[in-house]
Amino acid sequence: MAILAKHPPLFVRFLGWFEKPETLYIAMEYFKEGDLAKHIGTPLHQETVQNITKQILEGLKVMHEQGIAHRDLKPANIFVVTMSPVWVKLGGFGVSKRIRAGATTTFHTQVSTPVYGAPEVLGLDSSSETSDYTNSVDIWSLGCVIYELLERKKLFVSEFQLSCYFFGKWPLPEDRLRGLSPQQTMSEFRC
Repeated sequence: MAILAKHPPLFVRFLGWFEKPETLYIAMEYFKEGDLAKHIGTPLHQETVQNITKQILEGLKVMHEQGIAHRDLKPANIFVVTMSPVWVKLGGFGVSKRIRAGATTTFHTQVSTPVYGAPEVLGLDSSSETSDYTNSVDIWSLGCVIYELLERKKLFVSEFQLSCYFFGKWPLPEDRLRGLSPQQTMSEFRC
């Protein structure tokens, strides 16, 4: 992830590593405010969520331009530098993967935290155990994060519920989103 180090305002800084028998330790910058998961229970203004979303999208743009998919975007992997004004950084790159420039390859590995993972990452769109997908799966995960920030609860509480949604047996709770301004809805839920 050395490529991402060129963009310190967007990504968690890697400080070094050391190992002991059978264990690898990675040191990264410290965040007194913790991660976004710590702030889920706190009501956030739409403007704050919009600013968080813009910052995450800036980070994803850099990653995707470099052929990198995060593949595990969730509140626990978005770190808070400050809440006023809000400033977040992307981290948690343990399952991120890069496709070399010019390659037509897609990703196949089923990784991600299930309640944030896109259906194709979890293999729901395939009869086999793996399915092809691109870095666009990060946008699905971002939508789940945005919903959770606004509603203070997860969009999907289980992989089963996500599966039901995928197969048309569970509707998205659109009525909960009706209180959002049209600008908010367009900018955040139709990336």
